[in-house]
Parts: sequence; C-alpha cells; structure tokens
Amino acid sequence: MNDRIIDTRHKIGGRMRNECPDGYEDFNNDWFLSPSGDMFNAWSDYVIESDRLDEDDWILHCMGKRWFDANTFIPAYFEACRRNGLKVVQLRIDY
Repeated sequence: MNDRIIDTRHKIGGRMRNECPDGYEDFNNDWFLSPSGDMFNAWSDYVIESDRLDEDDWILHCMGKRWFDANTFIPAYFEACRRNGLKVVQLRIDY
C-alpha cells in the first residue's frame, strides 16, 4: 500500500501554486497583493506593478492568458486599486 499523499488542491494545468512572496499577502486563490497594490499571480509569476493599475486594458490583456480567471482577478484588481489610492479607473472592453 502506498502511504504517499499528493496534495492536488493547488494544481492548475499541472502547475503548482507559488508560495506567497515576501512583501505580499495572499488575497485569493489566484492573486497575491502588496500593501501598495502590486499584483502577483499565484500560478504564473505574472506581476502587475501598482504604478500601472490605471491602464485601462488589464482585463482585455489578461483574457489572453491561459491562467486568467475574471472571478478572482476583478476583486483583486479593485482591492489593488484601493490600496494604491485610485478611486476611479476606466476599463476597456474592446480594442
């Protein structure tokens, strides 16, 4: 009998979820956030720096990524904007 247990709770497409990097906190299953609003994707090492949060095409840009999930991105993005002091952002829905 094999007593080895493989934890598959944090696997997507064969990738392991990254550990939360220093200076960030675990916000949801897909995103780590820094106090200033930097976003770090937990599955891909993709980073959105806080000084770029006001760019209007983040959703369109990320939709092309295989790991993108709007259900986790949008709340993380709004919280990142809040942490960065942004009260208004525009979102582009088409190019």
